[in-house]
Amino acid sequence: MIHLKIDDFPLTIYDYGIQRLSILTEGGQMARYEKTIIVVHCAKLNRELEALPRRPFPGALGERIYNEISAQGWELWQQQSTILINHYGLNMADPRANEFLFEQMEEFFFGEGAQMPEDWSPPAAAPSKK
Repeated sequence: MIHLKIDDFPLTIYDYGIQRLSILTEGGQMARYEKTIIVVHCAKLNRELEALPRRPFPGALGERIYNEISAQGWELWQQQSTILINHYGLNMADPRANEFLFEQMEEFFFGEGAQMPEDWSPPAAAPSKK
């Protein structure tokens, strides 16, 4: 663990990984900043990947997702939740719709058979229309 101060702002860098950025300042000088990347073993993708920057929502499930699901796994859920909302015509102002979506989320991440196949890789971006 490394402790730094930049402009009197304390930073702590852990051994999870560091991303280096070079930024051109107004005076034409190059400034180098470092950003900590926290890695989790994603329960959905069964890989070491970048963690979510914060809990997606309060509560036990939000804490579990923060600790066990990667940012890439969370993106998959966002796509899946959109499909569910549109398919079932869910009104997110209805508490029953929220409850249904939370149940589906827990099943998506932690249910039986929720883990992606070992040889799975994210799909490439869709080709653009010409």
